[in-house]
Amino acid sequence: MIRIIRSLIIISLLSILVFAGCELGEKEKDTSQILAEWDGGTITEKQFNERIDLIPEFYRPRGGFTIEQKQKYLDDYAIEEIFYLEALEKGVDKSKAAQDFYHQNAERIILDMYYKDTIKKEIKPTEEELMAFYEAHKDDYYKKSPTANLLYIETETMEDANMAYQKILGGADFVEVMKEYSINENIKKKDGKINNVRKGGYIPNVGRSDELDSLIFVAEVNDVIEPIKINETFHIVKVIDKDMSTVRPYDDVEEDVKNRYKSEKEQELRQQLIEKLMKKYNVIIDSAAVEAVDYAQADTSAAAGAVVLISSNNPDLVYTAKEFAEEVSLLPDQRKQTLQDEKGKLDFITSKAQNDVQYIDAIKKGYENHPEIKNELHRAKMIGTLREYYKQYVADKATVSEEDIEAQYEQDKEKRYVKKPNARIKQFACENKVTADFVLFKAKEAANDDELNALIQEYCTKKDNDGVIGPIYEGGIIPGVGKDDTYLEKVFSTPEGEFSDVFEDAKGNWVFFKVIEYNPKSYQSLDNVRNEIVSNLTKKAQRDLFNNLKTEIRQKYNLIVYKDRLEEKLPADSLFSLAEEAMTQKNYARANYYYDKIIEQHANGQNDYKAKFMKGFIYSEYLNNNTKALEMFEEVLTYPKEGTVTDTTLHPSARYMIKALTGEEDILEKINQQSETKE
Repeated sequence: MIRIIRSLIIISLLSILVFAGCELGEKEKDTSQILAEWDGGTITEKQFNERIDLIPEFYRPRGGFTIEQKQKYLDDYAIEEIFYLEALEKGVDKSKAAQDFYHQNAERIILDMYYKDTIKKEIKPTEEELMAFYEAHKDDYYKKSPTANLLYIETETMEDANMAYQKILGGADFVEVMKEYSINENIKKKDGKINNVRKGGYIPNVGRSDELDSLIFVAEVNDVIEPIKINETFHIVKVIDKDMSTVRPYDDVEEDVKNRYKSEKEQELRQQLIEKLMKKYNVIIDSAAVEAVDYAQADTSAAAGAVVLISSNNPDLVYTAKEFAEEVSLLPDQRKQTLQDEKGKLDFITSKAQNDVQYIDAIKKGYENHPEIKNELHRAKMIGTLREYYKQYVADKATVSEEDIEAQYEQDKEKRYVKKPNARIKQFACENKVTADFVLFKAKEAANDDELNALIQEYCTKKDNDGVIGPIYEGGIIPGVGKDDTYLEKVFSTPEGEFSDVFEDAKGNWVFFKVIEYNPKSYQSLDNVRNEIVSNLTKKAQRDLFNNLKTEIRQKYNLIVYKDRLEEKLPADSLFSLAEEAMTQKNYARANYYYDKIIEQHANGQNDYKAKFMKGFIYSEYLNNNTKALEMFEEVLTYPKEGTVTDTTLHPSARYMIKALTGEEDILEKINQQSETKE
């Protein structure tokens, strides 16, 4: 039930809310046009666009929102607002469920703001502090291996390697020698360069070699290392650059230094703040009592439940064993497991005390009215209220009777719950009819399955599983054969335990079979599918109730949504460009959407003419919908329309496509003919 409520609320009611909020306090005067209005409220174009703009890129459709999508968002936005008014009128916001939801989310929002103000804003590191942090931790976080950049030659023989080496020593350019002698085509493409080789690491295109590694990092820059054999080939290396430092420089890691410094400083300041607040509110954790908590006793025994685990001079911070047991009971099983030992219990209580004391301090300092989180807190209240409203007036009222369940079962059983007739057979597949007739004669004389199996192994071409195949369903396929109507007809006309006659199957095998099991048509029982039916009927009942409720509340609050005010008429050239872009992205449905807009908004006899041709092309070439394609191409040939002027240069192409789609013209043959003519 919880999952249903959550998903339906998110999908049907709060589709925008999760992405953005609206300003509820004082605003600048908004003079943009009104897109929706009701008794007591409006949505302006500015408000709507602010919501759309705040939707994360990840959730935005490729190519942007269509007018239809924007219109749906607008309608959802307006419905959300009037549902909230209705929920407030009925006092749903004061229900325990709505209040609990609000407090759970408000605590997180308030603590985040409190933490930001009391800790994060206090951290303003100077350059000297960051440099000191870097010096103190560079061996912990910023160690690195020496690196070198190389020029490299690989040869098949030592002779070639020595010749190349001597040329280099004689003053020849290393890269030119590499091009002449190296057999490594991959490195040739890079002009012989291998960059960023780490000391003690893997050398690209060479592998690991302790000997070569040591030679590289003792060599001086511009030294050429004489040929060395590694993995059956010979290698010459020139060191062109070397960095022997073992610590990354500050400039390279400055951002990471800042982040690490801030993180450590945050932990330090947080600990100081908690210690200060624990003293201020005289918060004391009774460790022995925490470790001794028995959840069952604390929940059922008044004496055990009254044991104080957290004491304080502020009553809101006092926490008893019974409250602990109740809170733990609501946790997932995996989390409960971590609270069975003494350490787990104490860690939980310590964390709770620390969070609670910060929250109480934040409330006392007025953070519940902090202007920067006013909207978030309102959204938390709104979501909790709407969730509970939906539960009370939709989910809880959507009931399904036994008569409804039985009627739905009868209505769906032929389509959803039928078990088609099926059979299992022992198949005898032979190379020719003579063999098959002989095996059938012997099979009818067989005394048992062992003798039948022996016949299959000796005479038949398909011996797997001793010829047993199935289940074979009425109207289905024959395993190993495929679709074969004659075979199927024989399977379901041969009585169980009997042999069929010999016939040729769709694969050209001469076969007969024995029906070893036949199951007539049957149905899944109502009990087996009851949960599915109840779930589907409940969802439908909830949808119907919700839609009826929307209609009632629209009327009650006189809601008017001006969807037409969201229409934006782009120039034809822009729409053609958008369509072409969609096609390059293989989003053909989107391309057709833009062509439809051209047809609808720019019906001047020319733009709509081109758009219809392009729709026909998409249907025929990409969507495999020849019917729609023909419809479009035939429509193209009706131009020019009365009162318009059309450049009919696409008419020949449209006629050609019609012939191709109807089989009057073979496109491939036409292309071949044109090619031969050119030759």
